[in-house]
Amino acid sequence: MKELKQSYNKTDILFGIEPTGHYWFPLAAYLQNEGINLVLVNPHHVNKSKELEDNAQMKTKNYTP
Repeated sequence: MKELKQSYNKTDILFGIEPTGHYWFPLAAYLQNEGINLVLVNPHHVNKSKELEDNAQMKTKNYTP
């Protein structure tokens, strides 16, 4: 993270996490321990933004726009 921050000449990093199940807890703990800013993104909003991007209402791996 520090290398990315330096390579893009940035002073802060903001990490967005979609809290699904319990899988995000270890990453969130790591980021907090490293002093990296963290926000939780509502899964419903993520789903809706995906629909807006490709104009599809279904979420499937086999879908090709």
